[in-house]
Amino acid sequence: MALKEYEFQTDAVNRLADAYYANKKNVILEAPTGSGKTVILIKLMDRILQEIGHSKNIAFVWLTPGAGKLEIQSWSKTMQFAKVVKSQLLDDALEDGFRSGTVTFLNWEKVSKKGNTALRNGDRGNLPTAIRNARNKNVEFVLIIDEEHKNQTRKAQNIIDLFDADIIYRASATPIEDHTAKLVRINEDSVISAGLITREVVLNDNLTDADIDTYGDDEDFLDAANEKRWEIKAAYSKLGKNINPLVLVQFPDEKKYDDEIKTKVQRVKDYLINELNISPDEIATWLSEKKENTDEIAKLDSPVSYLLMKQAVSVGWDAPRATILVKLRLNTTARFTIQTIGRIRRMPEQKHYNNALLDDAYVYSNDEKYVADIIKQNAGGILTQMGLKQEVSQDVFHLDSIKKGETLYKDLSAVTQALRREFEKEFHISPNEQPKKNKEIFTEYNWYFGTDILTELPSGKVEKLSDIAELARKPAHIPITNTRDFGYRYDAVMALIRPYLHIGSDLKDVRAIISDLFANSEPGSDVKRILTLKPRERYGFVINNARKLRDVVKRMDASWHQDLYSYQMTIGQSLQNYTFKQVPFRLNEREGYLDTGRKEPLLTKNVYTGYTKANWLKQSHGEKMFEDQAEKIPKIKWVYRSKDHGQEYFSIVYDEGTRDYYPDYLVRTVDNETYIIEIKGADNDDEYAEAKFNALKEYVQSDAANGAKFAFVRQSKKFPTMLVYSDTKWVEDPDDTNVWKPIAELFR
Repeated sequence: MALKEYEFQTDAVNRLADAYYANKKNVILEAPTGSGKTVILIKLMDRILQEIGHSKNIAFVWLTPGAGKLEIQSWSKTMQFAKVVKSQLLDDALEDGFRSGTVTFLNWEKVSKKGNTALRNGDRGNLPTAIRNARNKNVEFVLIIDEEHKNQTRKAQNIIDLFDADIIYRASATPIEDHTAKLVRINEDSVISAGLITREVVLNDNLTDADIDTYGDDEDFLDAANEKRWEIKAAYSKLGKNINPLVLVQFPDEKKYDDEIKTKVQRVKDYLINELNISPDEIATWLSEKKENTDEIAKLDSPVSYLLMKQAVSVGWDAPRATILVKLRLNTTARFTIQTIGRIRRMPEQKHYNNALLDDAYVYSNDEKYVADIIKQNAGGILTQMGLKQEVSQDVFHLDSIKKGETLYKDLSAVTQALRREFEKEFHISPNEQPKKNKEIFTEYNWYFGTDILTELPSGKVEKLSDIAELARKPAHIPITNTRDFGYRYDAVMALIRPYLHIGSDLKDVRAIISDLFANSEPGSDVKRILTLKPRERYGFVINNARKLRDVVKRMDASWHQDLYSYQMTIGQSLQNYTFKQVPFRLNEREGYLDTGRKEPLLTKNVYTGYTKANWLKQSHGEKMFEDQAEKIPKIKWVYRSKDHGQEYFSIVYDEGTRDYYPDYLVRTVDNETYIIEIKGADNDDEYAEAKFNALKEYVQSDAANGAKFAFVRQSKKFPTMLVYSDTKWVEDPDDTNVWKPIAELFR
């Protein structure tokens, strides 16, 4: 089964792989729940084995916490989606060893708990012996620690130390800070923009102020959650979607409160059945003492509407239709964690519906401390709806967005020609169409031609299946009698080179480029063929020369980016040649911002009525400084804080038109000038900052900007209370006074 490609995942895999090649010993992957962390790690293992597995004996070990049987889930997912790495569990490793090209899934809690035999001597072997045997065979260990924030214990560290791994990848949505580690962070906004997780988390929606102020009875919060469930279900039905939204009712997992928790669970279940008319068949239970009605709960059309669960199953557990979480206060001091919020943020069909009701997640809780924790950790807030001020028109900023079209990527013909030029440069093939001569040249460079697949097969006698792993391997030729039988191998090569072509995720476009250059078919109108291979010949050529082909494409990509602007047009020209859309930007009449619920000073220059500092829920320090100082700058009349995803919000394209970019603020001055403002930290952590800067600089010169100006604004390191700006060029050091000027000069 093919995995859908997401740009942020590919970027993460590239950075994780770079860390391996740079001999980093400790790498942290910080990935929001729902971003596809497991998929990223599977692709990373495949890539390492594809690129250097033939020259090293590499064995991966995937360490998981015990809750939720996460090692079985990860093992199963790797079995399903991995193309190269082979999955096994600890019992397999103890039986057959840590073999090169495998990943062993290991639950450290089971290994380290008292009485476990994996660390003991015995006929079956044990973990230290298996590791030592692998080392004696020159196996290098790469360790992956999943949910790493749960593995920071002495027992876990003892298991980690046994492997003496060459590199350790630690993955978590909430990793423990480690300044000695290489950090690869996936921005939550990238995951939201991809449509994988909800836009916002809304607290206690449909409850009155009195309900929230008094934190009333459980029934008030169950009623509100049930009402929201029906609203969501009706909205899905209106779209023709057979999706049954799931409500999670979660209880703490603390033994000392067992009696109270059991009583609470039964009361909730009785209320759902007797007062809200929920059928017992619609209620599932997943508690330590029992598990009922959960077999098909992950299906989008499952009839189960409520799941009563404990915190222990919150890690590694999936049901993408879960969109509402209820946590009810106990009379005792048991505390909840906010980890489970990630479980209700996955979009059921991995896309947004441009409907706030369906694109948000909802939490209902009468536990004041829990609600405060959610807001404190920027995990969610109460959504406050605001109206546009009467004196502000919807088109006050006079801007047009530049939106990507549905198939907006580099021009296929330009990419094909660039790749041909790379072959001409490296192999001195003719710029004219001379396939016979080119074949001779490729042969001299040891490129393989033929209609069979070169591989290695085990050879020798075995007494049991596990002996196959120890057999010698001999070269073998597998004939290509039918290209369909090797389609998955061919597409694997297409997927291998696709990231370096920058033409999107559709493999048919990659196949088209390869066909234009190497197929025995009608040539394209503007591309001369390098070779003219029949289908079976082409499959053999591509599959057998996969690494060589990939390396040529990578070098083409590198040289192309050195001279990017010779291939990229201005925004104005692009509108005529690419499928960009120029869309007038208008403010929404009503807008929702998350709210802490506290009384805070009003920000009078915001375009929406009632916007206060309480709406600074997920704002960076620099953004808060900018909004605060804007109130004191006489020239500024209106400030609009934009959202960072959604077709209705202002955005432009960058990185050759392959990415959307949503600047942070729009400002209107008293003399009717518009400024587009982007805020970056004193220590910039956005690797695309310069690309975005150049994109805005180019945009304001186009007709779409209607005379608008732009600036990037940052906090000074030397003077932390000072904001500085640049509208000339990007440099990393915000204290470079040749570039970064005090913000007062921008609005003087």
